[in-house]
Amino acid sequence: MSEIRKPNGPRSFRIELYRRFALPCSCLVLALLGIPLGISSRKGGKSYGFVLSLLVISAYYLLFVSGSRFAEDGRLSPFVGIWGTNLIFLFYGGILTFLHERSLFRISRPQFLDPLWLKRAPQMNNSGSAPPKPAGKVINVLRLISPHILDEYILRGFFTYLLLSLGAFIMIFIIVTLFELISDIVRNNISPLTTIYYFVFLTPQIVYTLTPLAVLVATLVNFGLLTKTNQITAMKASGLSLYRLSLSLLFSAAVISVGMFVLQDFVLPGSNQRQDLYRNIIKGRPPQTFLRPNQNWIVGAGNSHLQIYNYNYYDPDKQVFAGLSVFEIDPHTFEITRRIYSRQTYRDAYSYRWIYDDGWVRDFAADAREPYKMFSVTTFAEMTESPEYFVKVVKLSEQMNARELWHYIGSLQQSGFDVVRLMVQYYRKFSYPAMAFIMVLIAIPFSFSTGRRGALYGIGLSIVIGIVYWAVAGLFEAMGSFNKLNPMIAVWSPNLLFGLGGLYLLLTIDT
Repeated sequence: MSEIRKPNGPRSFRIELYRRFALPCSCLVLALLGIPLGISSRKGGKSYGFVLSLLVISAYYLLFVSGSRFAEDGRLSPFVGIWGTNLIFLFYGGILTFLHERSLFRISRPQFLDPLWLKRAPQMNNSGSAPPKPAGKVINVLRLISPHILDEYILRGFFTYLLLSLGAFIMIFIIVTLFELISDIVRNNISPLTTIYYFVFLTPQIVYTLTPLAVLVATLVNFGLLTKTNQITAMKASGLSLYRLSLSLLFSAAVISVGMFVLQDFVLPGSNQRQDLYRNIIKGRPPQTFLRPNQNWIVGAGNSHLQIYNYNYYDPDKQVFAGLSVFEIDPHTFEITRRIYSRQTYRDAYSYRWIYDDGWVRDFAADAREPYKMFSVTTFAEMTESPEYFVKVVKLSEQMNARELWHYIGSLQQSGFDVVRLMVQYYRKFSYPAMAFIMVLIAIPFSFSTGRRGALYGIGLSIVIGIVYWAVAGLFEAMGSFNKLNPMIAVWSPNLLFGLGGLYLLLTIDT
């Protein structure tokens, strides 16, 4: 094992040598695998092949990074750890090529994407026309909003592309995050199980963040392909309005928005606390509590004294603590020797020292001259940690549900603390889930007008729209956080602007 831990040992040299040959050879291996997959998936269209390629590449790099990690830890030989992924994909590509030549392997578009409205055409009468519509305004309205066969067809296509795009986005996000953390994993000797736990608890946050973009992609690709294959024209010729075709999609988007709110209010607080814990372990940061986000505990970095910090809230941008308590502990007897409390503690921009405002200090030593002393403004030399030492990767607001955050904001307001940033995050808990509905409202008119340019054009357009939306939302949130706008107005303005724009475009399309 001593050979493994040497950064310049023979094993490290072999791993680096194999890696320099294995990565260039991956182009040939992936090309061999892509040939049978590309030929057999041609019926799925360009979007099907694009998503499939993302999944294959993500799987390749995930296996390659895992093999490299096992090779560096000595659990696999350098050759198997580095070349194993290439050999697996090479074997699988050869099998697919052989089966395709023998006509035993086919990947076709899922059967539920076939035009169900044509398969069920025998339901029409002998003259070839649909059954007569019942008379009466109420009956016509009920018939208009009642589910049709076309709704099932459209929704199946939409949810298929939604799951494919969301899965691809999740894989890309995980791969990028893994490459970001791989140096910390190796340096701190983190076990694979801890890394897996981190990504398991990170996945709900990824799903919550990327669902609106996946909804946008699914809408543009689904309606875009229907427009390109003239199925929308056939539906319009049968007397169906584009508004009626969009009704089921808008209803599904509203359900997804509600589901996103339920996810962030009941699942994300607990999962974010856990993933923050495992990320701190991977990064080698000091232990912190996570079960009660409004009561934060962290071990200090002092050498002469053991210090434990407890605080209600920390603003990393303003570098201000609310309700900070510092417990100094004897490292030999583990008895509390002194406690410092400050209602507000901030970092001085000139002296780079922490300033304690409105608090008290209690000395528990038997020979203490002043066991208890109050102060208005003072400083202590023992607190030498930098502001970055207390920064959390996961925001405090993301570790609470809406009700807990509202009560937490109220308690901070009673203490006279500035809660504008937390108010922005509170209203964002309601506005961000609504983004899924807004994305569908925007995507529907774009998909009808640009559908003939292909699915890849729709994917690119959706990414552009998503980037523009997040840029505008970030601008308004920053204005709200700096008290330039009312927090509610700042958070809901992007949804209002994009929603009105999408509604205008929807009302101007030729139905």
